[in-house]
Amino acid sequence: MSSYSEKKSLSAILEGGDFSQLEEYKSPSSWPTDIEGRKTLVHLFLKAGEQKLRAGTDADTLFERASQVAGGSADVFFRQGVIFEKNESSLAMLKKAQERYQKALDVDGAFFDALVGLGRTHAKSGAITGDVERFSEAAAVYASADVVAADNIMFQGLLSWQRALLAYWEGNASGEVSDYHRALQHYSEGRECGCNIPEFWTGYATLLMKMGATLRREDLYEEAIRYYNKAVDLDPKYFGGWLAMGNALMNLYSNKVSEKLFADAHEAFAMASTIEAHNYHLLLNWARLITMSGIAHYDSQRVRMGLPKFADAQRLNAEDPALYRYWGEALIAQGRLLETLNFLRQAENTIAKGIELAPEDVILWYHYGACYNEYGKYFDDERYCLQAIEKFNAGLVFDEDSSLLYYGLGVSYSTLAEMRLDDTLIKKSCQCFAKAYDGGERAPIFFSSWGLTLMNYGEMMNDHNAIVDAIGKFENAIANTPEEAPDPELYYHYGCSLDLLGDFTANEEHYERAIEALTYTLQLDPGNNDACYSLGLALSHLGTLVSDVDALSKALALFENAVGGDNEDDMAWNEWGMTLLYISQMLQDPAQQNETQQYTEGAEEKLLRAVFLGNIPALYNLAALYSLTNNTDAAIHYLRRSYESRAMPPLDDILNDDWLQNLRNTPDFQDFVKGFRTP
Repeated sequence: MSSYSEKKSLSAILEGGDFSQLEEYKSPSSWPTDIEGRKTLVHLFLKAGEQKLRAGTDADTLFERASQVAGGSADVFFRQGVIFEKNESSLAMLKKAQERYQKALDVDGAFFDALVGLGRTHAKSGAITGDVERFSEAAAVYASADVVAADNIMFQGLLSWQRALLAYWEGNASGEVSDYHRALQHYSEGRECGCNIPEFWTGYATLLMKMGATLRREDLYEEAIRYYNKAVDLDPKYFGGWLAMGNALMNLYSNKVSEKLFADAHEAFAMASTIEAHNYHLLLNWARLITMSGIAHYDSQRVRMGLPKFADAQRLNAEDPALYRYWGEALIAQGRLLETLNFLRQAENTIAKGIELAPEDVILWYHYGACYNEYGKYFDDERYCLQAIEKFNAGLVFDEDSSLLYYGLGVSYSTLAEMRLDDTLIKKSCQCFAKAYDGGERAPIFFSSWGLTLMNYGEMMNDHNAIVDAIGKFENAIANTPEEAPDPELYYHYGCSLDLLGDFTANEEHYERAIEALTYTLQLDPGNNDACYSLGLALSHLGTLVSDVDALSKALALFENAVGGDNEDDMAWNEWGMTLLYISQMLQDPAQQNETQQYTEGAEEKLLRAVFLGNIPALYNLAALYSLTNNTDAAIHYLRRSYESRAMPPLDDILNDDWLQNLRNTPDFQDFVKGFRTP
């Protein structure tokens, strides 16, 4: 075959990508005789080998042929090293890369790029294993490269960059800030030498992000983002730069929820996808960003938009446990937001798959338990809470000090305590929260959950100190919640705890603060029926305390709204009736007699409705109403029913209740008192 025909045939293989045709070139006798033809064949053998590596098969034979065709060329050995190094997460591939770089150096000891490659692969191996010997080997290779770079400022800049990467990885392994400062110095040296390639600026930016997090310096974050932008400005098609920028912005977003950060991160990932759409890390982190934002803003639509990207990522890599952590977390959140069992089932299956891959992954065990907690709330079934506790304890086998797992246990015991009305379980819950705190847990949701547990305990046990502690936890959570993503549920519980504190202290300031928090809750979530009721309750308590008819009138409107949202809300009917009764007693002007009667009749109607719906406290309230209206037969009837329902206040309270004055003057009441026993 002529040189022209050979070249044409090899070019056809290159264009078509059918490397199986290279079988025709196994024998040296079939190799082209001209230099260009041999270069093309070498390139084809290397491309075919790279394809085999991507498919997970051996490429050594093809690489050996490439070396033979090239006559043991240092450049071909170097190119093989570069191909192996692309699989940088594999120690085996990095070792093969080192071998190829070393072969290149055996041929040409002054081959600068091969020296850099050899040092870099040692450093990457150290980054994976944390082995300081690998770092030392990298440093020794770079010292050898200094000799070659002595008279070449560009080489010196590249070496400074590689030393910066080495110091950065050493810092990750050691946790020493001094290593990061050393890396920063090397990057500065690289800049001075004129190093100006996209990868350099991306590495520089990643270091600054790390230092910003370590030193808590926002200015370093801002500088890092400028350098990421510089990298992609130099090469708009630089996939790694766009991906790294998206990852950095996503991490910033996770600590400081901001729509601008979300939009910038989303744009960076979108740009990366135009270059390489089917990249596992891109799809995983893009899904994380979108679902994280949906969770932060209680936006099920946004969570829904992110979920398919997890599925896309799984098609590319189904063996990464991290995928199942983030995916499971998003599915749990979606199930909670939509109160839909289907998403919880999907979450359970997803997390179980992750645990199959990584049985000792405590984050997966946490999500497993959290999923069962949601089952418990969905079905109002304590058996699921007990299973959640089993999952958290299973995770503690692998990390007995995990703050995350103790947080999960705290939530489980708190939920179980509410179901059983068991104060001992609340104490156990608080012990778990305390262990989580000692372990470093500081997330707003952690303090919010702890506060809710303390509030429930304080209400159950009539414990003033527990309510004060709960308020402190809620305030801590509020202080650390991003301003752009306020949590309506957090403000709701905060308002309820302040209202409870007002009941203990009879301090109008506590009620006013409760009203402020609950008003804000309704601004954030206008359809929150519980907040509507609780705001009405706080206004009613304040109005009763300071005899403020205006506050009581506002409460009436809120109770009416609450009943409109749930016509069978017996507590709202009861409080509506009581508020009407309070107002009727404040209107003492004879000129308002008709209005007073209307309020009293309205109160009777609402309280009777509450009793019909099963509200026990309304029985005693009706007794008071009928005593006030001098209908003592009806009053004693409801007082007895209240006693039989074991909902009576202590006898001293009954004997000193001004509203029962008319009833206390009757023989029926005297007979009732003789047989009274506090339940």
